[in-house]
Order: sequence, then C-alpha cells, then structure tokens
Amino acid sequence: MKPAVVTRLTIYHFADLGVVCSDMARITRSKGRLIVADIVSSENADESELHNALEILRDPSHVSMISNIAMKDLVETTGLKIIQEDQWTMQREFGEVMQIVNSRARVDPQFIVMSSLAKACIEAGIDIKFNGRMVYFIHHWILLVAEKP
Repeated sequence: MKPAVVTRLTIYHFADLGVVCSDMARITRSKGRLIVADIVSSENADESELHNALEILRDPSHVSMISNIAMKDLVETTGLKIIQEDQWTMQREFGEVMQIVNSRARVDPQFIVMSSLAKACIEAGIDIKFNGRMVYFIHHWILLVAEKP
C-alpha cells in the first residue's frame, strides 16, 4: 500500500483552500497519494450560495463548500495527478444531521428555513423535500485519489 494523506469532511472548514491543498500536496511523499472525500455543492452559483448559507446556519465553523469541478481543479493545481474519481449521493434526513448540532437554538430556525424552501420548490442544489413533518435532502459526495509524481 502506498503512503497517503487523507482528508474527509474538512475542506469546507478552511478559508484558504489553496494553502491547505498545497500543504497536503507538500507533505505527500513522492509516489504517495492524496485522498479527498468530501461533500460538494452545486455547480450553479446561486444554488451553491444558498446551500452554503444553510450549512453555516447548521455549523458556524463552515466556511465554503465547493463544487465537483472546483474540487478537482483545487487538487490538480497542487501538481498532483488525479488517478481515481468517484461521485455519489446520500439522502439525509434533517433530524439525523441536526443531531451533531450542539445548539437547539439553531435547529428550529433551520427547520423552518429548509421546510419553507422545500414548500417553495427551492432545492438549493441539494434537492430539499418536505413531507409535511420531516425535511429530506441529498448530499453530493466526491472522492478523489491523486498521486504525487
């Protein structure tokens, strides 16, 4: 097995993604790999902006989720070569995701915002749905494996 630098569910917490990815590439050994697994936002700028606003309401440490294309560009600008890519979606239920929020004061307002968006058919790039009592949405994931020359 080749040595690897791995990051999962962290990219959207950093203000300067270029510096973070450059540092990860720097510490990756020659012929080693950088593995990035993270949730990404829509390629549509308006949807991405709304999705990021929802994430900031949920988690104030959230900075900015980026799109699939932006994530690939970010990794490739470090000089690493992407050798594997996978994408998938995961349906999420509002209550499940809110269990990690340590502030009840943020849960109820976010439920109101997300259910209102769903009722207005505004999906925020995450296919928000409301069934009358529960909010559901989809997280879009990307897995990138990049190799250092």
